Amino acid sequence: DGVEEEDALMSVADMESHLTNLIDQWNEVEVCLQCSAKKLSNVIEVFSHAQKAVMHPTGPLYDASTGQLKPQCVRALKRIFQMCDNDKDGFLSNKELNHFQTTCFNTPLQPEELEGVRKVVSSKIPDGIHDKGITLKGFVYLHALFVARGRMDTTWTVLRKFGYDNTLHLRED
Repeated sequence: DGVEEEDALMSVADMESHLTNLIDQWNEVEVCLQCSAKKLSNVIEVFSHAQKAVMHPTGPLYDASTGQLKPQCVRALKRIFQMCDNDKDGFLSNKELNHFQTTCFNTPLQPEELEGVRKVVSSKIPDGIHDKGITLKGFVYLHALFVARGRMDTTWTVLRKFGYDNTLHLRED
């Protein structure tokens, strides 16, 4: 019985090593899961990740080899920023940011959340924040951060609310 467990552990270690090599070689791989329908192990997780991959695909947003948002995604976010910049001053004021937030997520940001957004952006992108509000550079940075943290759903919600499809083209409607 102990030998079987040791062999199973060895095979897990070998599998982890193999998967690490595959992930290093294919940086588009986002998730590796070991599952068993027989043992009902991680089956729900597999379906959950598959659903996320279809509903909120990373490929159109992010280039895993460069670690950057793709140019077409940046262009879409720039268009959205410009549409939300009602006074056309190049900044999203707190009022404009709250309107954007309410449009996309049906809820405004609380004052402390707005301050948190400002702090996150200014800590990494000093010219992403101005007294007048968040800059385009800061807005794009926030979405890059969402994607890097696995929150593609946030960026996809924004893109879809402003008429983009899964290929980042504007829908006919």
